[in-house]
Amino acid sequence: MFPDPPASFSTFNIQNTPTDKSFPRPDITDLEVKDAIFHSAANKAPGPDGINFLCLRHGYQSIPTPLVDLCKVLLTTGYHPHCGREATGAILRKSNKPDYSIPKSYRPVSLLKCLGKISEKIMANRISYFAEI
Repeated sequence: MFPDPPASFSTFNIQNTPTDKSFPRPDITDLEVKDAIFHSAANKAPGPDGINFLCLRHGYQSIPTPLVDLCKVLLTTGYHPHCGREATGAILRKSNKPDYSIPKSYRPVSLLKCLGKISEKIMANRISYFAEI
């Protein structure tokens, strides 16, 4: 029921990562991670791993520390693992189109993993803050 995790072929090394000190980079807080999880729709479509925000909410309520630590490490280093870069593609019909034989009558959609969406939400909030000051 629980297969072995895929092998990692990453050559990432934190010592080789340049850091830019031009903007203040405060540490990721537990509240930022919690807000990113709980302010997202619980039934948002999951990516290829099948984990949605409802599952992440239950995980956070049970054991918040590993999830917060993971987000902190990923956002501090600026690294997004290969396993998190997967998406499920879907093609949806646009409504009320007269001819569905033309490609413009369809819309491609990528379903990303919800765990990666947490990082995206935190960074989007920070960027919008800096854009407003």
